[in-house]
Amino acid sequence: KQGRGAPGVIGQVASRLPVRKDTDMQKVIVWFSEVARKDIATVGGKGANLGEMTSAHIPVPPG
Repeated sequence: KQGRGAPGVIGQVASRLPVRKDTDMQKVIVWFSEVARKDIATVGGKGANLGEMTSAHIPVPPG
C-alpha cells in the first residue's frame, strides 16, 4: 500500500500546470539547406555559414 496517495497528488499538481500546445514548441532541428545568413540569431555564426556553404553546393559534413 506504499505510495497509494501519490497518484492523487500528482494528478492535482498536473492539473494546475499550463498545457503546452504544439504551436508553443520551437523547431529543434534545422537543416543546413534551410539556413542562411539571416538566421544567425537562431543558429549562430557557424550554423549560418554552413547553411550558406550548402546553398553554394560546397560539400559540408551532414549536421
